[in-house]
Amino acid sequence: MVVLLYSDTNYVLEGFSAEYSVTDCPFNCSGHGHCVNNSCICEVAFVGEACEFEACPDQCGFTESRGWCEKIDGVYRCMCNTGFLGLDCSLDTRSSVGNSWHLLGRPTPGTHRTAHSGVYLKSLDRFYAFGGFDLNVPLGDLLAFDLTTSKWANLSSLPIPSQSNSSEANDTDSERMVPLPRYGHAQAAIRDDGFVLYGGQLSNSSLSDEFFYYDAISNKWNLLAGHSKVKPPPLTRHAIAVVNQTWVYLFGGGLANGEFSSRLFRVNINLSGSSAKFSSFLDIFLN
Repeated sequence: MVVLLYSDTNYVLEGFSAEYSVTDCPFNCSGHGHCVNNSCICEVAFVGEACEFEACPDQCGFTESRGWCEKIDGVYRCMCNTGFLGLDCSLDTRSSVGNSWHLLGRPTPGTHRTAHSGVYLKSLDRFYAFGGFDLNVPLGDLLAFDLTTSKWANLSSLPIPSQSNSSEANDTDSERMVPLPRYGHAQAAIRDDGFVLYGGQLSNSSLSDEFFYYDAISNKWNLLAGHSKVKPPPLTRHAIAVVNQTWVYLFGGGLANGEFSSRLFRVNINLSGSSAKFSSFLDIFLN
């Protein structure tokens, strides 16, 4: 490895000091564990790849009756009393004060990403994130964070029920009802137990014009509105919103030619049980 240091000759600088070290384990286990075969074995009070996190921050608010620290499956973690959430049980769900940040979960292998989209589904008390970019390739997994247990789950590993297309879907889509890996797409929650997803950039750098509905109860994707006479163009970095649980609005975004769209579309969605039907898209021209 070569390190080059260069100082601008137009300025008289006082210089600087630099340090470089190589360890067998990340951050030398942060001083809270020991390294065995390039992996950190953490002290009982710390967790993380580099033992960088307290297992039970702030003792889970035990003195304020927010929760307590308990060893589960060999790892200590906070168990929150009713009405409290978060890694340290600091989020009071009954408080109306707000305007504060709370750490709900820590990174786990496979959750690191950017340019993904996510929604919170109230009825299930879960946050869902789909796709994204890991700085190398687009991702196509669906993650769910349970706010009650503060744990991530990869739902893409669950068996997907056999699915058939709606009468409104394209016949050519019958073999694939799960979104391809993508990033720069948009999601919006609907009816508190599902969400809609549109567009995004795919692995081959093309943009998608697919419109999906995901039913979180049955873990089922639906690709619909395939026969709409009006269809939005393939988009990325656009905005999507649901109004009155029936109208889905789609605005703006980047086009395949590099330009930006200023068009507004809307589509009516009718949910019945675990199925969904879409009427044709309407193109709303803005003056």
